[in-house]
Amino acid sequence: MKHLLIVFHSQSGNNLSLALAVFQAAANHSFVETRLLDAYEAQSSDWLWADAFILICPENFAAISGGMKQFLDRMYYPCLDAQSNGEHQAKPYQLVLGTGNDGSQCELQLTRILTGLRAKPVQSSVFVFSPPTSKDLETMHELGEAFTEALAMGVF
Repeated sequence: MKHLLIVFHSQSGNNLSLALAVFQAAANHSFVETRLLDAYEAQSSDWLWADAFILICPENFAAISGGMKQFLDRMYYPCLDAQSNGEHQAKPYQLVLGTGNDGSQCELQLTRILTGLRAKPVQSSVFVFSPPTSKDLETMHELGEAFTEALAMGVF
């Protein structure tokens, strides 16, 4: 059984709707156990439990949202130490960025942090301009299905 962690931060509800679309698709897979957690609830133990992860983060003032940054601050060193001790491998990930701008600075900041954890992106970040449309939610559902299927098959 593989483990997928989906962590999101949402103040307006826009990113929550994206996260729910991804989770609903991912949760249907019988070979992958999926957790959906708000960034304020997620812990380093959740990160260590996961084989792969999806972060759904809003861009606030051309930066990572405070909630997502707080999660990354809390989990970074415990997870880095676990990797350094050989307890955990680098993890594949996908970024989804809810943005009203271009999202590039938020993506750069997240990528820099995740590179420090030796995490590996499975594809380019997905940018969703607020508020999400029904097409955006369909895309998130497809992302959840494809990511989970690839994880279950051992593609990454």
